[in-house]
Amino acid sequence: PDGQYEITKREYELFYETLWLGNGTNRDFEKIIMLKKASNYMFFGVTREGLLYILDGGRIRSTCGHDLAYFYDRMVNYSASISAFLQEYTGVQRMLSSEIKKLGGRGTIHGCIIDLDPLGTPFSYNHVYLNPFDGTLVPYFAETITDKYVYKNIPSLLSDRLPKLFDRMSLGATQDTTGALVAAAPISRETELVINTEMYKVSRLLKSLQYALNYKVIRIWNYALADAVSAENGRLLLKGLADPSSVSVPRVKPFRMHDGPKPKKSKAKKKHLKVPSPFSPSQMRKHLLSALKAECKEKSGGRTKIVAMSSHHEMECHCTICGNVWNTSLHDKKFVCGKCGGSFNTLLKQIRSDAK
Repeated sequence: PDGQYEITKREYELFYETLWLGNGTNRDFEKIIMLKKASNYMFFGVTREGLLYILDGGRIRSTCGHDLAYFYDRMVNYSASISAFLQEYTGVQRMLSSEIKKLGGRGTIHGCIIDLDPLGTPFSYNHVYLNPFDGTLVPYFAETITDKYVYKNIPSLLSDRLPKLFDRMSLGATQDTTGALVAAAPISRETELVINTEMYKVSRLLKSLQYALNYKVIRIWNYALADAVSAENGRLLLKGLADPSSVSVPRVKPFRMHDGPKPKKSKAKKKHLKVPSPFSPSQMRKHLLSALKAECKEKSGGRTKIVAMSSHHEMECHCTICGNVWNTSLHDKKFVCGKCGGSFNTLLKQIRSDAK
């Protein structure tokens, strides 16, 4: 039934495990609260000091001074706005993904990005970004998250980087209704180098919003647009999260549930979190290492490997391109090589420079 429930940390983890999503939290909350209304869910953590935070998987987000009743009253309308916007947006994504798959490409969707490389290739360097704000398509080639070579259109990228897919498109293997895969489009090998990472920020935020559409779980909140229901409001919700300066949201401290104990200022060692049953510490360590290796592979494109992890969770990383070895922590997670940047081109430039 609908209402407010106090749950354990383990129950919070089990909720995501049931959905085949490995989202948990390493934070030590006094209690975790779940709101359920019309099959929509929200989770909150309450600290020992009584401060209330929204739980976004393992991250926390400010409640901006609002209490649980505020969210409970608005969560259905809020979820409806996100769903109205995303149903239209993901509909175009899925249509484009389907046509890419007909050409032999991956067509994998993650956030705002669709992979173009053929199935069976170890890495994906060619992508198309569907801008959720204006609907434009940005086809690009990238070996790192900073160096992105943007093409005029998808056929131009396919012609230059993926000729087999381009040939299939020219032979009419796709009946693309979006108009993005039209062989008659002007072909150009001219590219523009884009080094900012804004599209990845938007993509991560959209992925968090997609939890509301796919799983009815609200993980992030835009306070300026929480009441009215519309697809446009859903678009503005994402825009406001990507660019907070575009909406007027006062900076307010998290809501205080109670006047809890003040944090201790002693230099005593922090106690390790108790591992919830039925997992042993060694099993939890294996789960953590497995998750970190998967994250490392995703962020580095498979070019970095975690070869060891200490008891303090410091990881030893190895670059498979230049052989560089470095250490990183759970906090930093520097999985991209600082020497070659995880790029063959950068390494070749460096070798040629050293040769001179």
